[in-house]
Amino acid sequence: MRIETPQGAIMVDVYGHSDQVLLLLHGLGSARTTFAGIVPFMPKWQLIMPDLLGFGESAKPPAFSYSLLDYAKNLVELMEQMDLSWVSVVGHSMGGDIALALAVVAPERIDRLIIAEANLLPSRGLKRSSISARADGLPEPEYIQHFHEFFQDLFGQDTASQSLRHYVQTLRQASPMAMYRASQALLDLKEIDVEKTFIQQAIGSLIGERSRGSRQVQQALSSPVPIRLIANAGHDMFVENPKGCALAIQSLMAIARR
Repeated sequence: MRIETPQGAIMVDVYGHSDQVLLLLHGLGSARTTFAGIVPFMPKWQLIMPDLLGFGESAKPPAFSYSLLDYAKNLVELMEQMDLSWVSVVGHSMGGDIALALAVVAPERIDRLIIAEANLLPSRGLKRSSISARADGLPEPEYIQHFHEFFQDLFGQDTASQSLRHYVQTLRQASPMAMYRASQALLDLKEIDVEKTFIQQAIGSLIGERSRGSRQVQQALSSPVPIRLIANAGHDMFVENPKGCALAIQSLMAIARR
């Protein structure tokens, strides 16, 4: 369905009818289709999957900042339009950081919060291989002008990997401006205390068993947040092992209820 918000129209998929409502937030360059595979494994939940502004089939407003806090405020608008007083949230990658920002902006609207390989530490200048790092040190006009060149290693691949095929498809839908501005927010992580909010608010963390870096970061934070390793998966766990993700989400959700 198409939901109008003051910042722009958001495309949303809704599955199921339940008083247990789960909002799923996708990552940088991705889209709501990231979560399609978990639907058969979560029959007791109502699943709400939006394309975040700038991505998928949602609006790509040039005046929007694409910051974490503005994304969170836009999600509050979305919840109001959908008559949702509160939800549980799962945020993947950038969606995890936006979920943490939502917990800061509107804590009364969050029941339980699960983070799946969000950016927990700033990475400006570290020369990492992440998607957001491709915007590090570049002015916005240059990034936008050469966007397809910067991602040619992905766009040019004819691969048998389902997860990479899916990501390339959603990346083609993404606004280069949204990619740039959201990348800057992720590189700096200055808008909220991500580490503190994660430790205080998240009831669980999903990490692909092949994602050693994400596990090491969480362990380095001395975080008490329970980890669920997703077998046969890396960062793109929701595409690579949707059943494993669904089962892990439900096991964590059982820990605490509103």
